Amino acid sequence: MKKTSNLKQPKCKHCKQPFTKTQPLQVACSYSCAIELAKPIAKKVIEKKWNERKRVYKESKTDYFKLLQTEINKIARLIDYNQLCISCQKVPKKINGCHFLSVGGHKSLRYNLFNIYAGCEKCNSELGGNIHGFDSGLILVFGKEFWEYLKFQFLQDFHLLQIRETEVKEKLKIARQIVKELESDLIKRNSDERLEMRKICNERLGIYSDISYLKVK
Repeated sequence: MKKTSNLKQPKCKHCKQPFTKTQPLQVACSYSCAIELAKPIAKKVIEKKWNERKRVYKESKTDYFKLLQTEINKIARLIDYNQLCISCQKVPKKINGCHFLSVGGHKSLRYNLFNIYAGCEKCNSELGGNIHGFDSGLILVFGKEFWEYLKFQFLQDFHLLQIRETEVKEKLKIARQIVKELESDLIKRNSDERLEMRKICNERLGIYSDISYLKVK
């Protein structure tokens, strides 16, 4: 006696009506139902591609050099934690990372921690860096020999900035790690310790190839 098939007809995934398959993996009863089923998938693919484009565009517009400067300024402020403003020798209300040799005129030194010290907002912004006070502060805190080096020899030693665009993201990652470490161990350092920590952090960042010239007393 011939057995009859008990297999049920599959139902269309879109309209839910029974249909006869013409292909093994067919899930829709018609071309129009297949199109409707594909719409959500296509939408997700398009959204994914669009989001990726936006991410790439946003990343291309991100100024990683500026972000790196922000983090290195933080490092300088943390090294100089609980210190007086380098320029006016007063307790700062708002602390900045102040460049001794300006970024505008000395771009090769913009990330060098021996060129950045904690100072107050007033000296850094309102008084244009308070250069005379900066000179006096460096001599008072670190000594005349160190100030003379920064004033007359520093730029000659580092007249080129040795960092490529492809390296900036990695340097930013290192800088953020240093910030995290310094924030977890806030201590007030003496003058020698402040110079030594600058040397250590410069070496970890690896932007300036040789800083062994500095005699940290």
